[in-house]
Amino acid sequence: MSNQPAPEAEQAPPATEESPEQAPPSTEPETPEEAPEEAPEGKEGAEAARYRRRLRETETELTTARTRLETFQRREVERLASDRLAVPGDLFAVHGVALDEVLGEDGSVAPDLVAMAVEQLVATRPGLARVAPQRTGPSAAGLGAREGIGAGTATWADVLRKGK
Repeated sequence: MSNQPAPEAEQAPPATEESPEQAPPSTEPETPEEAPEEAPEGKEGAEAARYRRRLRETETELTTARTRLETFQRREVERLASDRLAVPGDLFAVHGVALDEVLGEDGSVAPDLVAMAVEQLVATRPGLARVAPQRTGPSAAGLGAREGIGAGTATWADVLRKGK
């Protein structure tokens, strides 16, 4: 059994070389943390190194999950704002709304808070509002002859006679 901690201790230094790039910076100096992993004091040192490695991996996963959640929430806010804004990202970029301001108590996006923030932005900057396309009505193409546009003046027989 004493042979098992040694391979774990030997595997610990490569994990510390990769983890600082992924994990958020810690306030503790790195030298005291590396020393026990390089030369563990028996089974307890190897176990502590394993727990530290697992802690760093878990912190990295948590940071990644938080970033993804924030991205999804931001996209949902922009989707809701796209009904009234030409560029939905203007809610954050121009109006300066923080994501926390449009989240409900449970942490989900609150459509009423988004609508209120959009209305405030459109009230102060009306040029950012989405402009509804203007409809001009049906075109005359393909609707047949109309009064005043040569209706009833020429027939196919007239056209064929002129061609000869």
